[in-house]
Amino acid sequence: MTTQTHAKAAREMLDEAEHGFLVGDNLSASEKLWLAANQAVMAVAKLRGWACTSEEEIHKAAMRLTVETGDERFSGGFGVARGFHYNAIYDWMEDFQLADRYLVREFVEDTVDLIAPGRERP
Repeated sequence: MTTQTHAKAAREMLDEAEHGFLVGDNLSASEKLWLAANQAVMAVAKLRGWACTSEEEIHKAAMRLTVETGDERFSGGFGVARGFHYNAIYDWMEDFQLADRYLVREFVEDTVDLIAPGRERP
């Protein structure tokens, strides 16, 4: 997949996740949030030439974004996304925690924005 294909997939998964939450399919929606976050990181990682073929490499790439940008929201947003991944598996989140999905949306949007023309590097 190309950088742009990953970015498009991330945006589509965000929309699918929100629809899932609206219809009460919280587990599937939680997994879609996690996948959206992964696709966003992969988009930037591919542009930067960073490894991104495993969950560990994607995690490292997300942490590199924090270092590269100096913005802790990247590591924080990815951490929240990981929580939604675990929710998809273990169904542990309460409604007030599910409301934090906006943090993952912001993470994905901010991450995808890093590949916009003129934003290749902060």
